[in-house]
Amino acid sequence: MYGRGEAILDRVEAPHYKFTATSINGIETKVLDHVPAPEEKALASSIASHLASAAKLEAIDAHKGTEAAKSMLGGLAAALGIRITAGDE
Repeated sequence: MYGRGEAILDRVEAPHYKFTATSINGIETKVLDHVPAPEEKALASSIASHLASAAKLEAIDAHKGTEAAKSMLGGLAAALGIRITAGDE
């Protein structure tokens, strides 16, 4: 997800932007020296969406890792006959 966000950001920051639009002549592609405002807004929204999704997935992964570690330590404590109290968690 970070890679997609970075790729889109590269498009926004590029010195030239390839713009495709429908006109009376059909579909035309032009190279511009800027990103048109509606496209920049849509690309910025995509970047934000990719980064937010990546952050959420990292948080989920971090939480699962913590629970797995707690479970493993709890199992070791039980095997060693160590009693865990509520304050130890």
